[in-house]
Amino acid sequence: MKMFKKKSDLSLPPLPKPPKTEQMIEDINSADDNDPVFLEGSCKRMFDERTKTDEKFEIVKECIGANQDLNGLIIKTGEKLTRLQNSRDELQEMTESIKNKVAGALD
Repeated sequence: MKMFKKKSDLSLPPLPKPPKTEQMIEDINSADDNDPVFLEGSCKRMFDERTKTDEKFEIVKECIGANQDLNGLIIKTGEKLTRLQNSRDELQEMTESIKNKVAGALD
């Protein structure tokens, strides 16, 4: 007599799907502060703190992105300023050249 036989059919039912993030957040937010599962709300407070940290992170990320955009605009503006200054210098040279030619023709 064998005590530990291999059973031929050991099929187990499939595991249920885990809840989606939105469902977990909804459950946490709707939980009563006195719910013993959340140890008098400590889990909810941790979640709220995490949410605040995530919000702060997103704000910092947006500020860094805006700063990078501004730096790009500063560079582009500098390049355009240089082109404008070069164009102004060329126009001044052309104006002087035309003045000299007109003065030479009038003499």
